Amino acid sequence: MNPKTVVILVAVLVLACGAFILTRGNASHEINEPTPRAQDQKAESIVDPDSLGPQLFSLALSFESERDDITLARVQGQWKVDEPHAFPANDAEIDKVLNALAELSGVPNEDEALPSRPIGVTFGNDSDQQSIWLGKRTGSGQAIVYRQTKEGTKSFLTSDAPHDLFANLDPRNFYANKFDPLLMPETREVHIRTPDSVAELRQEDGRWWIVYGDKAERALTQSIPDHFGVDSYFELFRQVDLIEQHPYQGAEA
Repeated sequence: MNPKTVVILVAVLVLACGAFILTRGNASHEINEPTPRAQDQKAESIVDPDSLGPQLFSLALSFESERDDITLARVQGQWKVDEPHAFPANDAEIDKVLNALAELSGVPNEDEALPSRPIGVTFGNDSDQQSIWLGKRTGSGQAIVYRQTKEGTKSFLTSDAPHDLFANLDPRNFYANKFDPLLMPETREVHIRTPDSVAELRQEDGRWWIVYGDKAERALTQSIPDHFGVDSYFELFRQVDLIEQHPYQGAEA
């Protein structure tokens, strides 16, 4: 083979090897370098834990049925049910909600379509309130939640564990343990409005009387819910317009 031809072939071979090594290095660099899209998928805290501190004094819970909604207020460091009636609250159940909010994290999502009647939690104070609303489950242990502030609404893809927790909250659990509002000894008068009638319950000398207009009848305490066609005291309590009692005073009609 001609020496000149050998030199040319060797030069071509060297150039080809150099191009291959350079191309492979660039490809490896591209693979190892995170893309902007991958960086955007990093989970982040959805709620600032500092917003859940002692300065938090308002917590509103929205359920599937509007009549089950509850507003809680922190007064002098103690939580109480503020609406529909002011009564002692269950601190353990409130702490469960606050801890779940503090640990809530997710990946930003593009969906900003809130459900028409969302389930969720609104918290904060008069000047700075925000809400966490539940969206749909997306499968594989994931769900969408929405954070709504005065700046707007953002959605996040998160674990369905907090989604399930908020979806399964029971309004009855937010009242103090063993709390039967119509059986508390300090309760003196209760106004009840049902779809069929308006009645008044009065407690006198440890006995309850049901009053319809000018008619009064003795009410056995264990039969009061059944008398109004409901299964529990809590269901009956949701129909109460006014409770006159101490130390917590119900809203006046």
